[in-house]
Amino acid sequence: MWSYKYKITPDSCRLSYMHTQIFLALRVNISNLRAKLEKDPSRPRYIITELGVGYRMKAEKCDG
Repeated sequence: MWSYKYKITPDSCRLSYMHTQIFLALRVNISNLRAKLEKDPSRPRYIITELGVGYRMKAEKCDG
């Protein structure tokens, strides 16, 4: 007989939906930041995506 560690309930579906919405909002915000900061947003230099970790802001030295 199969047993499941987690049962699907209406509350768990709502949480899953909320997490999806938060994730999508974060992606849109990062995309907007890249459009404002980067010369070429498709090849980001400042806001880097690290798979399995998240986002990282890369610092560069200033000339002045």
